[in-house]
Amino acid sequence: MNCRVSSEQGSALANDGEGILVPGRTCWRVGQASRFAVALHARAQRLALRQALLGATQTVFIVGWHIDSQTLLAGPEDDAWPQRLGDLLQALLLRRPALHVYVLAWDFCMLYSARLEWPPVYRQAWPKHRRLVHRLDARHPAGSAHHQNFVVVDDVLAFIGGVDLARDTRDIDGGANSTPDVVGIQAVFDGSAAASMGDLARMRWKRCVGRAPSGDMRLGVAAAADTVWPASLAPDMYDVCVGISRTEPAYAGREAVSEIRQLLVQAIANARQTLYLENGYFTAQAISEALSARLGAPQAPETVLITQQGAVGWLDETAMQGMRAQAHAQLQLHDINGRYHVFCPVQAQADIATPVRSKLMIADDELLCLGSANLNNRSMVLDTECQITVTAGDNIVVRKAIAAIRTRLIAMHLRREPETVERAVLTLGIAGAIQYLDPGKFALSPLSPAQDGGPAAQPGGLWVDRERPVSAERLIEQFMSDVAAPSRLYRLTVMAGIVAVAVLISALWRWTPLSNYLNLSMLMKMGYALKSLPYAPLAVMACYLLGGLLAVPITLLIAVCGLVFGAWLGGIYAIVGTMASALLTYGLGRWLGRDTVRRLAGQRINAISERIATRGIVAMVVLRVLPVAPFTVVNVMAGASHIRLRDYLIGTFLGMAPGIILMVAFARQLARVVQHPDLESVAIMVAAGLLLVGLAFGVQFFADALARTAGQDKAKPDSTLPV
Repeated sequence: MNCRVSSEQGSALANDGEGILVPGRTCWRVGQASRFAVALHARAQRLALRQALLGATQTVFIVGWHIDSQTLLAGPEDDAWPQRLGDLLQALLLRRPALHVYVLAWDFCMLYSARLEWPPVYRQAWPKHRRLVHRLDARHPAGSAHHQNFVVVDDVLAFIGGVDLARDTRDIDGGANSTPDVVGIQAVFDGSAAASMGDLARMRWKRCVGRAPSGDMRLGVAAAADTVWPASLAPDMYDVCVGISRTEPAYAGREAVSEIRQLLVQAIANARQTLYLENGYFTAQAISEALSARLGAPQAPETVLITQQGAVGWLDETAMQGMRAQAHAQLQLHDINGRYHVFCPVQAQADIATPVRSKLMIADDELLCLGSANLNNRSMVLDTECQITVTAGDNIVVRKAIAAIRTRLIAMHLRREPETVERAVLTLGIAGAIQYLDPGKFALSPLSPAQDGGPAAQPGGLWVDRERPVSAERLIEQFMSDVAAPSRLYRLTVMAGIVAVAVLISALWRWTPLSNYLNLSMLMKMGYALKSLPYAPLAVMACYLLGGLLAVPITLLIAVCGLVFGAWLGGIYAIVGTMASALLTYGLGRWLGRDTVRRLAGQRINAISERIATRGIVAMVVLRVLPVAPFTVVNVMAGASHIRLRDYLIGTFLGMAPGIILMVAFARQLARVVQHPDLESVAIMVAAGLLLVGLAFGVQFFADALARTAGQDKAKPDSTLPV
């Protein structure tokens, strides 16, 4: 089959006319693949990827929702190459001086990371090499995600599917007697279609980084793929046209793209005999409406959906289950001929639900579509997705190959041989074959989502599975009550430790030689010298700005202001200087960027970034009153996070101003304790400390009250939301 591709407009038409793949409507490009294969289980997928990487000589693009350098790519026992993804890439780079590797993952919303079981991607130990570049993509609207999953090797071989390169993806043996832990599928293809996937990776990289990959050189599509095609994977088809479809939300002047939604809706409308779908989610309005229309027709296609039984992770628990039940009830209402069937894979004997990560549709043995897009509203409009499609047209060989892929999938689920499944499907249909070959319902069990999720969608689902962006504040408002907060004992321990350190420093100043080098008298002399200057206010501001850059303790600068300038003027100077220093170091964090700050700060500061990004003003207030990290560090981290400057400044002022007032008011008592400790002065300082502790708990009580209010509001429907 010959596919004509327009390199200027990125479009193509198949030789048999437009068909379903129409560039600009249902796809982005159509390219030719000399070989096309489908890997059904994780072991085959990762072995094939390993073999392809071992043949790479020029460029490797890895684009994914979650990518872990410790992902195991096991090979033969006599293979001397490393087993882990990151180690393997580093070894290849050391031996191949022309090779460049680019890894692009989602710079995920901290709201999701608070409840995910795996650690954030930026904590993974990616090897340090100048030709291995790792970037986190945040170029998307609030509430959306980068969800594409594909790999391109030397522009001549592409991998695409729904399973992430993450350590939490357990293996799927795929044999007749296997017990799959995760259901997933991946396509592998070469030719100009693979080269187009390389172009897509470069587009994504340039949007994220702002420039094309350094040292990258686009290879010609005529380059031989024999050196990178995995030896373990036999092609299922030859010389087919592969359509590439996308979902991209509107962002920064870029128009939205909804090719995947248009493609799936059209494929459902065209189906006549069978529709076979595998997907972990089923909440997309456009898809349920298209299926309802077909099921309500006199000659409806047999429609079989393989989906996961229950909730897998917090996202399902809070959102998807009720919405799936609602979509299921709608389809049952329109299914006048009993053609709609839903099954869920379970582990034999244990009756444990198996997660489904396939994103697959097979229609009439004529269309095969798979990739990263879930059947939910997000994947249709809001998230960044990619699907590939092969159509058979009048090619009998391709039709048989598509049917064989579906047969292998069902055989894997049922732990049966493909020949047995093929005979049963020809006689009984897809649903009949599943029910006949699995009478005990130990492999594919009939599912009624209404029994699991309830008849009505939960309001939280309307926020998580949206069709259009939502402001970060509204999103946080729905879920901030779910973010775990430190215990009161922990907060009290932190504050007691701070008081103990202050007393220890006072003792060191009083009874050790430290007072000869750094004593309060010297600091006050410096303060009075500034006070005598005609431009004293500017000099004080300069001290705060310089102190912020040098990470000088802000409490020390505030105390000196109170001692030298008095409570009123010192308080004003301290507040203005603190806010100026906070603004400067916030700008430093914004300038350094999120990747740099995270690499420098480490794991502990990443946790602080999560609090800042998820709670906005409240988080800043709490961080200022409960100083879990130095003032400058929090400022830089805030600048690198997604918090708006307005929220940052408001939270900083509300959190710092009460403490500054108390500190300058009691500064003279603090000096008295340091210089002439007695029972009265110590009692006054302890009272001031208790006031600060009380203020901290008061602010936290206020934050908890806001969280409870947000949790109550979550139950109130919003008429502006899609249903």
